[in-house]
Amino acid sequence: MKKISIALIFLFLYELNSQDLRNWDIKSVLDIPIVLSGTFAEHRSSHLHLGIDIKTNSKEGLNVYAVDSGYVYRLGVSTHGYGKFVEVIHDNGYKTLYAHLSRFSDDIREYVRDYQYEKKRFRVQIKMKDKPIFKVNKGEFLGFSGNTGSSSGPHVHFELRKEDKAINPMYLNFDIKDEVKPILKNIFVYSFYDNMRDKRIDKLNNKIGDTLALCGKVAIGIETFDKLDYADNKNGVYFVEVRVNSDMIYQFRMDSLEIRRSKYVYKHLDYKMKKKNDSKVIKCFIKGEDQLNLQKSVNNGIIDLEKDSLYNISISVDDFNGNRVFSTITIIGDSCEMDETKVDDEGQNLMSKDKSNYIENEYVKIFFPKNSFDEDINFEFTKEDSIYNIGSDWIYLNNGYKLTFKPQEIEESLKNKLFLAYLDEDFSISSSKTAKINKDDELEFWVSKFGKYAIMYDSIPPNINILSSKNVLDDSIEYIDFEIKDDMSGLSIVYATLDDKWILLEHEHKYDLFRYDLTYPKIKSGYHVLNLVAVDLLGNKSEFSYTIYKR
Repeated sequence: MKKISIALIFLFLYELNSQDLRNWDIKSVLDIPIVLSGTFAEHRSSHLHLGIDIKTNSKEGLNVYAVDSGYVYRLGVSTHGYGKFVEVIHDNGYKTLYAHLSRFSDDIREYVRDYQYEKKRFRVQIKMKDKPIFKVNKGEFLGFSGNTGSSSGPHVHFELRKEDKAINPMYLNFDIKDEVKPILKNIFVYSFYDNMRDKRIDKLNNKIGDTLALCGKVAIGIETFDKLDYADNKNGVYFVEVRVNSDMIYQFRMDSLEIRRSKYVYKHLDYKMKKKNDSKVIKCFIKGEDQLNLQKSVNNGIIDLEKDSLYNISISVDDFNGNRVFSTITIIGDSCEMDETKVDDEGQNLMSKDKSNYIENEYVKIFFPKNSFDEDINFEFTKEDSIYNIGSDWIYLNNGYKLTFKPQEIEESLKNKLFLAYLDEDFSISSSKTAKINKDDELEFWVSKFGKYAIMYDSIPPNINILSSKNVLDDSIEYIDFEIKDDMSGLSIVYATLDDKWILLEHEHKYDLFRYDLTYPKIKSGYHVLNLVAVDLLGNKSEFSYTIYKR
């Protein structure tokens, strides 16, 4: 690779439409046939997927290639997200991103390592703007496939970008076999009452073909997924359309997505159904502002039923290759006879989506900023022993909220060892936050989810185990591995020195693994002292010292 100024890139920028993308003569990302385990804009637990996931036959270490010539635009290393990634900007202005790599090519690896040693940290992101960058040739080796970052198995995550948008990479001429129709697993009808705050959901998988008598305002939801040739994965679909008496009332097409909007996955997916049943139900209607900008609708996809009127509803689901599944249901408008919902249950409070909300009881104070909810909610609070049940964990929150615990009966010396634990269903610690103690001796936190919380005490330092048994090393030994973990408040800082000089530890959080690479910089022959320090969120510290001899 040659180093060159980024300014040369912009001499070649121009707009391409989808046909230009199909005509773009690219090199495949891998040497093996392209089979997908993930599609563009499919629903993940916290975001819409910005690329495609390419299978690597459950192996790491496959060569990953640049699809076309260009320049390295951005490099990154992280314990989460993309893990190790390379982003290339091409002469046509598009960018491609290759993520979850196990290792960079040698020259990129050396560049990133030097930067990590300069900054004295493992997690880095290097944007090459206004700096010398690497020229990349079409088909040039960028690194090895892997499983780094927030990856649940070996694969290559590939993205196509233009300015602030992610573009569906299926428009590129990858040879991806797909003759399988999507699966339309379930159809749901949402019936709305009380200004659309309350709703009932009817699952229709056993009722399709019947005529349903419903009243008021209704909308459609679907549980659907796509499958491709040579893969068993349940992937996201490309196109959905709902028609009523032949007129389109709702549609989406996954062609592109503003990158900043990918976080709004639960504007599209039913959060309650996901939390309660682990079902991915797409809401074929829009409530409030359309944060995604990829949906079209008439009356936001809401159907106003009139008594005795007939509504023939058709639902089409397509994958990118045009394979289609189609279903219909029929609704007849009926009379509505129902009492308005009143919220007067003990322990519940009606919270408005249009204003800030505040609640206080003998245990806590809770403040919700304006627009925290998508709809008005019934807020519930209970305390069982040391567990605080705050809200219903199936209610989605747009913002964080301030959670303040009233003074605790705790010894003064222990207060700096307190943390807030968010608990899973089995009461194990899912995540944690350190406390801010205010002037009234209250514990303050900003949190982002409803669910089970507990105030916990942590005086136990992290645990450090060396996984390498040898301390006499030769050139055949490239790594020293450590397992470092903290089962309470969680790790905050881990750092290491060799002969009192900072050294880089590669971190793979999925396995609590920290690795010292002996080959870069290569250590000299003789005795060396490796010191390692691990600190948790409450400042509890463990230290480990290890003497090695290099032949």
